[in-house]
Amino acid sequence: MRKSKTTKLSDLFDSTLEHFGIKEKYNENVAISLWSEIMGPNIASYTRNVYVKNGIMVVEMNSSVARNQIFGMREAIVHKINERIGSEVLKNLILK
Repeated sequence: MRKSKTTKLSDLFDSTLEHFGIKEKYNENVAISLWSEIMGPNIASYTRNVYVKNGIMVVEMNSSVARNQIFGMREAIVHKINERIGSEVLKNLILK
C-alpha cells in the first residue's frame, strides 16, 4: 500500500538530523567544506586548519599576506557561507 503524502528527500534528511540532534554539527562541517570552495584554490593552499566552535569559524593560515588580503572580507565571507547553507551557522570569522 502506498502513502498518499510524499515527502522530499531533503526534508526527510533535515528532520532526521534534527531528530538525532546533529543538525548544527552537520552544518558546521558543511561550512568548513565550503571554505575552500568559496575562497578558491589559491587562498585554500595557504589554509592550514579550519574549524568551527560556537558559531565562530577559525581559519589558521600559513601566509600573513593572504590573511591580510582577506581580513576585510570577513563579513562578506560569513554571509556567503551562511547563504549557501541556508541557515545562520556562522556568526564570525577569525583569521590566525
